[in-house]
Amino acid sequence: RRLCPDVKWIREPKGGGARGPEVDFLRAGSMDQRRAAVVTALESGDRKWARAMVFCHETKRAKELAAFLTDALPDDTTVLELHGELLANDRRATYSRFVSTSSGRRVLVCSDVALRGLDIPGIGLIVMYDLSRRPADFEHRLGRIRKAGGGTRVVCLVHPTDAAAVRELQTL
Repeated sequence: RRLCPDVKWIREPKGGGARGPEVDFLRAGSMDQRRAAVVTALESGDRKWARAMVFCHETKRAKELAAFLTDALPDDTTVLELHGELLANDRRATYSRFVSTSSGRRVLVCSDVALRGLDIPGIGLIVMYDLSRRPADFEHRLGRIRKAGGGTRVVCLVHPTDAAAVRELQTL
């Protein structure tokens, strides 16, 4: 399904290689394009993933995106939020629900609170809704992939003004 015809792959998805996951970039500028791009990323490819993570910079954006995805994705997909406004007990409960549910697909929309300290096996897809502000944050997000094991695909949403940042991230 094409929600927004202006969403374009900068490079078509190919999958990971021996050096690790392939990082694909999807061009999306406006908020509508960015939301459509997340759905495009989640619904493209072989859809064999059971768990996906979507990283946002801010809690507000993570909450808004989670609400949007809850309505936009198929009923067999559970969308969960993990961000700094949740109490520690609620974050633990969300984490447990994300990793322990055995049926259906799960998407964890998280702010950068999830950058460190989570060991989540079996992540099939990571979407970076917002590009990392610092290369170190990008590395921490990719750390989720190393902990997830092989077979993880990464899609970064790119604003047209992000060309320099994309070149820098492609060298990591």
